[in-house]
Amino acid sequence: MFSKIIIITILSINFVYAKSLSDRVSKARSSCFDQSIDYYNKASFNPPHSSDFDLYTPSTTQRFLTPIYVGIFDRFGGVLQTMIDGGEGYRVNYYLSSLGAEARRYAYSKNLSKLGATCLASCITNHLLESDGDIFPTTSVPLAISQGRGFCRHFALTAFEILKRMGENVKTEVSFIHMFLKLNYGGEKLYFDPSVETGAYRCNFIKSKDIK
Repeated sequence: MFSKIIIITILSINFVYAKSLSDRVSKARSSCFDQSIDYYNKASFNPPHSSDFDLYTPSTTQRFLTPIYVGIFDRFGGVLQTMIDGGEGYRVNYYLSSLGAEARRYAYSKNLSKLGATCLASCITNHLLESDGDIFPTTSVPLAISQGRGFCRHFALTAFEILKRMGENVKTEVSFIHMFLKLNYGGEKLYFDPSVETGAYRCNFIKSKDIK
């Protein structure tokens, strides 16, 4: 079993990169920490299209399985994949910590609400990652960030890690086929999808009660 996991994690490496991680980090800094930005606290609250309700309907089974999956492929697999990949994966944690600390200071200086902080984290995430639904499912978050390509799990976990470093209490939520963020605000449970909402100019939250 252990050897199979190692083989799968190795096969996840595709050596296809967006522009360098350091360039993407620099772009995130210049774009997301612009002091003239005034849209982070202008969140909207629109339910998804009825055809997308399944994406945001939490799954009890996936809530149980996802931490196991993340532990195997994003924690253990992330270390192994970035060692083999030979790219900038070994610097991912450093960049996330650095960006998270800068985001925390920025949020404080702009007096951002929890919603605004979430939008800021999404802006950073969307500069680090491009959407690519064709990458191998077991591609770890560190490798996805290193290569600049990911799907919903990578977006959600990256934004989550940034928000954690910002001191924000936000959780991940999973449906049967999707991962997104869950947060409590003003006594209401909200969902936020950083794989859809860039945080930059568009920052929509879904009220869980609107998922029917």
